[in-house]
Amino acid sequence: MLALGVYFLFFVARNHKEFSDRYSKSEKTVLVRDPVTGALRREDATPVVNKALMYGGPTALTFLAALFWLAN
Repeated sequence: MLALGVYFLFFVARNHKEFSDRYSKSEKTVLVRDPVTGALRREDATPVVNKALMYGGPTALTFLAALFWLAN
C-alpha cells in the first residue's frame, strides 16, 4: 500500500506540468491577455507559500505515517 502511495506521488510529480495546464481551480485563476499575441492564458494567483504547504503537508504526513508503520 505504501509503495502505491509513493508511486502516485512520483507520477503526480512527473506529470505536474501537464496537470496544471489542463486543470485549474476557477476561483483562484485569473485570465490574462498576452499584450504581444493577444492570446488569453490562465494565471494562478495562489501564493507560493500556499502551494508549498499544499504539496509539503501531505508529503510530510505520508513520511510520518511510514515511520510509525515501520516502528510497529
